Amino acid sequence: GVAIVVTRQAVGARGSLRALCQGANLDHEIIRDLLLAESVPADREIPRLASMVRLLRPVALRPARVPAIEALLRAVETTHRAVRGHSERTARLAEHLAAASGMTATERETVRVAGLLHDVGKLGVPDRVLSKPGKLDDEERAVVNMHPEIGHRLLQGVGGLEHALPAVLWHHERWDGQGYPHRLSGERIPRIARLMAIVDSFDAMRSDRPYRGALAPARALAEIRDGAGRQFDPALAATFLGMVDRDPALAA
Repeated sequence: GVAIVVTRQAVGARGSLRALCQGANLDHEIIRDLLLAESVPADREIPRLASMVRLLRPVALRPARVPAIEALLRAVETTHRAVRGHSERTARLAEHLAAASGMTATERETVRVAGLLHDVGKLGVPDRVLSKPGKLDDEERAVVNMHPEIGHRLLQGVGGLEHALPAVLWHHERWDGQGYPHRLSGERIPRIARLMAIVDSFDAMRSDRPYRGALAPARALAEIRDGAGRQFDPALAATFLGMVDRDPALAA
């Protein structure tokens, strides 16, 4: 695997980022400003970033698009410290749940990649909002709730990701139809998105966030159990709980 570090020189007028963004049909100024907001990662971060790149290599992406995906992952990781590591953990849990649900090897691969990319739309959310220690106001909440659609737009047209896009767009939909962005309900929500909703929520609860500390495993599992049939697909929630019961290390 190769870790790509975008330096301040690269984001200048003559830097390589402009060409990369043009090739990926991304807004150069937005991506540039996001990258300039954070310094080059510490040496200890490089192996983890490299492992994320390796996870994406098996995907059938058009060669010209691979650097763009790597740049998006890099940008999310460095721009929003509050969510650092979340995508990797979500991808790991998603792959386990896909296997426990009887999905094929191809479906499991799609789920894993979707887990890595599900929050890429947070590139469009200001860090001051995601890092706010208190409750979000209505305007800030509306901005955060745009991230699935932003992520979907960023990834549309990237070869090899077509089947992962529903998880990016709809992982915040709820079984009872009270989610966002489109208030889908029940089985109208694609299965990959229903699966992602569970593992994304679980890892978010188990992680420190600016507004609260991490929940204990038992508390987070209780939230999944209580949300079954309301927030979460009840069958997939039961599968998730059974999976963790058999392998408690998954909840650690």
